[in-house]
Amino acid sequence: MIAKKFRPSIEELGPLIEEVLKEGKEIKITVTGNSMYPLFRHRTDCVVIEGSSDFKKYDVVLYKRKSGQYVFHRILKIDGDNFTIAGDNEVTKEYPVKREACFAKLKRFERFGRQYSVNALWYRMYSRLWLLIFPFRHKLVAFIKMLARLKRRIRLIHH
Repeated sequence: MIAKKFRPSIEELGPLIEEVLKEGKEIKITVTGNSMYPLFRHRTDCVVIEGSSDFKKYDVVLYKRKSGQYVFHRILKIDGDNFTIAGDNEVTKEYPVKREACFAKLKRFERFGRQYSVNALWYRMYSRLWLLIFPFRHKLVAFIKMLARLKRRIRLIHH
């Protein structure tokens, strides 16, 4: 009998994550879902988060919805203690997300063993550009995916 890999959901781990972050530690989590694509890829990338209550526009934050669901999305706008938040692959904005619902933010992420800081110039430029093109970024993502499929087909033809 082959043992299945144990993959607890973020909802199952949420309370433990909150407690560890309150102790001042950082946590590394494998990304699941596609709401932050193209920045994060499902079950490929890992994010390193740190507990925080100091949030700024463009931060990617972990917050808990009233439903109990934990979500990892980007702050688009701050209005006092209310945030407008959306995933990089989302077309709808979530508002208001209360400041107290947010408890962690992205510090860095990893893809194929390589680490990327949120302080890197390219990342800061990406964050601003992605917010700027919010109304039509789904079309851009579709175009990027189409180019990737085309590239794979060309590679298959030449091999």
